[in-house]
Amino acid sequence: MSTSASLGHLADRAAQLPVGALDVVRQRWLKSLGPLGRVLVRDRELRVGLAGAVAIAFALAMALTYPLVLLAVSPLVLGVPHVGSDLRYLLFRPGLHRRWLFLVPLAICLGVLAYTIDVRFGFLPVVIIGVIARHASFSRRMVAIGGGLLLIVLGSIWPHATALAFAHAHNFVALLLFFWWRKRISQWHWLPIGIFVLGCVAIIAGVGEWTLARTNGLDVSADTTDLYWQLAVYAPGAGLVWGTRLVLLFAFAQAMHYGVWLRLLPEEDRERATPRTFSASFAALRQDWGRVGTYLIGGVTLVLAVWAVIDLYDARMGYLRLVLFHAYFELAAVALLWTERRPFRSVGASA
Repeated sequence: MSTSASLGHLADRAAQLPVGALDVVRQRWLKSLGPLGRVLVRDRELRVGLAGAVAIAFALAMALTYPLVLLAVSPLVLGVPHVGSDLRYLLFRPGLHRRWLFLVPLAICLGVLAYTIDVRFGFLPVVIIGVIARHASFSRRMVAIGGGLLLIVLGSIWPHATALAFAHAHNFVALLLFFWWRKRISQWHWLPIGIFVLGCVAIIAGVGEWTLARTNGLDVSADTTDLYWQLAVYAPGAGLVWGTRLVLLFAFAQAMHYGVWLRLLPEEDRERATPRTFSASFAALRQDWGRVGTYLIGGVTLVLAVWAVIDLYDARMGYLRLVLFHAYFELAAVALLWTERRPFRSVGASA
């Protein structure tokens, strides 16, 4: 056996320990629920609706009580896995990674975006999609081309404002994808959506401002978690009142975004309604990403966590530079799937 194969085998065995422990915990928890546990196993829509409601309610509670902690820590813990989920469900599973006429221009544009921080290169793939889309109607091509050009114009006139607005808006895309991912026979999906909408209304109405009024940050690092630093990043020029509300809204929406990509969409995308074990989910992840890709995601996440212990500010900024491309990738992938009228869900796929 080669050295690389031996290392891969050892990594697999090491990963199975926590994954197997999670299976034991979930099995015992479901048994403790009695008849409700059996219903949750059989009814995916109920299970996903309740899981989404709990996750979004928790995100709202954190946004209203410890928003600066949420903004500082959650990207470092969940950010890289959520980008991996982005690529898994919008690139690999729909087969877009085999579309070179899409992938090459996208990679070039996003590479230039990463180097120049010029948002126009992030929007350019949408225009290209309007040209290269297969079997697309004329009207949809024109929407893609016109929409992409409009974003490029906005990025030319107001580059910073456009980038900031897009950063806020992209958090909400995950919820729209959750709504559109597949047809449903019940209404349970409205439960997490309703909680999120009510949470947004409450934040915009001013609920939670007392939280940021009583703390100007955390003892960990004022440079990283200070309220005024967050206002300068997420709501420059908005003033203290509305700026604070926008910071809270971003913290809440970002946490929801992570929850949808990491918990809800994987459940919605699978063909079978009953949940898989964590071991089976890990095996499917390895099938989609490969051994190297799977452990690369885990390794980068671990490195960011260690880096955050040493320097929270630098780790957070490093993460933001690393994943700058992903929001624009989401826009391009969704634009292509919509233009070609392709279903978001990977029908018939193993995951």
